Amino acid sequence: GSGRLEEALGYNFRMFSRLPGSMRYMGVTITGEMGSYQHPGRGYGGSFLSSGNEEQFVITTMTNVSAEQVANHIVTLGHKGLWLAEETVSREGEVQARLSIFSYHDDAEMLKGLSCLEVK
Repeated sequence: GSGRLEEALGYNFRMFSRLPGSMRYMGVTITGEMGSYQHPGRGYGGSFLSSGNEEQFVITTMTNVSAEQVANHIVTLGHKGLWLAEETVSREGEVQARLSIFSYHDDAEMLKGLSCLEVK
């Protein structure tokens, strides 16, 4: 790999706390923060779809933790979950890191169809 994924997962949050949200929401926000770190001067924005029956979590404030440590903590909450990280390359050739967090409760049907062959 390019090393960008390892760099992004090592991103240090001086303080990590979030409003109540689902595991998937937490993954989206961590990805945005990692992207801002890797590409200074850029912000991030997005649209997030949610249903009313997803587990909601409040993260107690964590200090001086890496993105990987935050993801490891999030997947221990509620019915637990898993996280996957990947590098993608844009049409312009820019390497970007992405972290996705899935809940065993909320994403059970989708996870049943995930095979190891899809994970690179």
